[in-house]
Amino acid sequence: MAAGAPRIFVSHLAGVPVFDPNGDQVGRVSDLVAMLRVGRRPPRLLGMVVEIHLSRRRIFLPMTRVTGVESGQVITTGVVNMRRFEQRPTERLVLGELLDRRVKLVGHDGQAEEVTVLDVAIQQLPARRDWEIDKVFVRRGKAGALRRKGETLTVEWSAVTGFSLEEHGQGAESLLATFERLRPADLANVLHHLSPKRRAEVAAALDDDRLADVLEELPEDDQIEILGKLKEERAADVLEAMDPDDAADLLSELPEEDKERLLTLMQPDDAADVRRLMAYEERTAGGLMTTEPIVLRADATVADALARVRQQDLSPALAAQVYVCRPPDETPTGKYLGTVHFQRLLRDPPFTLVGSLVDSDLPPLAPDTPLPAVTSYLAAYNMVAAPVVDESGSLLGAVTVDDVLDHLLPEDWRETRRARLLPEYDPEAFGRLSERIARFLGTGRFLVWMTLTIIVWVLWNIFAPTSLRFDEYPFIFLTLALSLQASYAAPLILLAQNRQDDRDRVNLEQDRKQNERSIADTEYLTREVAALRMGLGEVATRDWIRSELQDLLKEMEERRDGHRDLFPQGADHRSDVPDR
Repeated sequence: MAAGAPRIFVSHLAGVPVFDPNGDQVGRVSDLVAMLRVGRRPPRLLGMVVEIHLSRRRIFLPMTRVTGVESGQVITTGVVNMRRFEQRPTERLVLGELLDRRVKLVGHDGQAEEVTVLDVAIQQLPARRDWEIDKVFVRRGKAGALRRKGETLTVEWSAVTGFSLEEHGQGAESLLATFERLRPADLANVLHHLSPKRRAEVAAALDDDRLADVLEELPEDDQIEILGKLKEERAADVLEAMDPDDAADLLSELPEEDKERLLTLMQPDDAADVRRLMAYEERTAGGLMTTEPIVLRADATVADALARVRQQDLSPALAAQVYVCRPPDETPTGKYLGTVHFQRLLRDPPFTLVGSLVDSDLPPLAPDTPLPAVTSYLAAYNMVAAPVVDESGSLLGAVTVDDVLDHLLPEDWRETRRARLLPEYDPEAFGRLSERIARFLGTGRFLVWMTLTIIVWVLWNIFAPTSLRFDEYPFIFLTLALSLQASYAAPLILLAQNRQDDRDRVNLEQDRKQNERSIADTEYLTREVAALRMGLGEVATRDWIRSELQDLLKEMEERRDGHRDLFPQGADHRSDVPDR
């Protein structure tokens, strides 16, 4: 590893924003994707799973598209593939599948002990853009022990065994600690994208109330899968913690044998409510209603009603009104008298009896009212909940607007609810327009035009005929227009400054990395050129061969001249030879 390369623990990257080179937020880091290697070689980090801003789409961001990784932000090259992320068999989610795993730590003496993985660290390789997981933060101690017990230490990846392509038993404490502040709907989205085995492990680590809230936000397939992997006693407890209407919807999807077995294990009162709901048609008021609205007697006071409304486990839709009935107070109640809205409770003294505040003109729904009629009822009376009363006048329950929406929206609405329910816009186009407006506000042209407009406005409303004046003294419309312009000018200028700061920061980071790469490339080329020169010094070049041949030719010519001096031309060197 490079000495100066920063090491980052992946738990610090969960949920951090991802920015493009212009400083606009692309999304947030949901997880990291790694590929395990043979033996004890550190895994290679392939990329990040990013949840796109303003939508629930999860995309894959390769590490080659990442120019900067810090604990507070991730910077990309700006080129993002919007295809939905699909995990491959050889890939592992770091947060979802590596944390909380029980592995073995091999000591210097060769002895192995079981430890729990709390976190892993990533670092960029030198002279390349590849990232690897090189450190593991573990805790000694038995599985299931309290998180604060046991020694913690950071070790090399090679010192740990038990990471393999097979899935072993894995806890969920670290993952739940990372997402402990998520709302049930957001945690349900995280569970939905985990593997089935990991999803079951996380569900087993949740308490009954938290798991019940999460199950209500999951698609039916995931609900059935998680419920089927729980022990029957635990499954019954979770069903008791769920809203009766949601529990009835879930049980109606199970086989008859499993349904009856779970209903038998539930508390009799809770099971009776669920059975009663399951007796109605699914897309009727009886099938949609909950059997746990706020029911009060006529002699209860406003203070009693507000105390019931303040209960933390009540949904906002159920807390918007109370239903006044004669005993018994549990559904099905005695005769239904009427509804008291939350706003009416706030307007009257605490000692006022709720029986004197009922809205008796609001007609109740029958249990066989179809879904379209229920929707029209809520829209016509601007209600978030409606009472359901049988033929005898007893209150059976209440239909809330969220239950109606669950049946009106498409089945995959949880996958794309933000994209469908929130307006979409192009952040980059909006940012460019805001910058242009902010720059225009700071020019002399704007001051000239604003001054001329004010002068014309004032003169027209003073000297023009009375019938043509639209803003006479004290020029209220002009004052409002200038106030509106001033109130928008400051945020626009601040937005432009923030975008410029983001661009400067990104450019500075890119320049720094470019300089580092240039220095590294220069050093590499210098070493290569030096080595090349040394190698060329031992190779015969054309000039060297020419000089050697010239020296050889010169030497041969000198020898020839010397030979002529010893044997002059015309002399017979054979004259001394005697005749035979």
